[in-house]
Amino acid sequence: MSASSWTAAKLGSSFDPRSRTAATEQPRLLIDEDLELRPFRSTDAPAIVAAFSTPDIRHYHFRSLTLAEAFGWIEDCAKSWQTETSATWAVTDRSDGTVAGRVTVYTCLAEGHGEVSYWILPDARGRGVATRACVAVTSWAHDVGLPRIELQHSRDNEASRRVALRAGFVEEGPSATPRRRVARHGAVSHLATDGALENGGGEQPRQSPSRRRGEPR
Repeated sequence: MSASSWTAAKLGSSFDPRSRTAATEQPRLLIDEDLELRPFRSTDAPAIVAAFSTPDIRHYHFRSLTLAEAFGWIEDCAKSWQTETSATWAVTDRSDGTVAGRVTVYTCLAEGHGEVSYWILPDARGRGVATRACVAVTSWAHDVGLPRIELQHSRDNEASRRVALRAGFVEEGPSATPRRRVARHGAVSHLATDGALENGGGEQPRQSPSRRRGEPR
């Protein structure tokens, strides 16, 4: 997988976030013979409208979108890549380019961690699309120098929990981070994958990367 040039080297004590460059084009990531990740494009707007019209996606992401808003959402994804605040890909079927879902890594480069978020359209569910997409972006995130990747889900969203565990995340318990989704959906479980777990799990969970107002979810 191409790691792009968000970071020139793995994060460490000498990492200087000012040395980053966002000049590179966002890469396409091949998942397997069936699926590929690519940046969203304007022709995907109807699929985005359909996604945010799906009851469970709308419920957990707190919004629905018009076609005009979907075009703006796509533009926001591109801007977030340039500002290095998040990386969002369309999860697509390689046979015909159909959008099956979306996966995002929200980043905190200076702190060396990120958070994965995703949704999958109903027609693409039941064949491991979410798990494979999470594995792919987590691998990409580690490659660009983010040693800790987090995933949070509502405690009433058991399907999302299963996706996270299958993708290699380890449960750390309830999130200590107060978030809007906590108020909306109750307690939130916190999962993560990082080197600290291999060293005995002594590191406490860091605060998750914050999403700026208007940033695509």
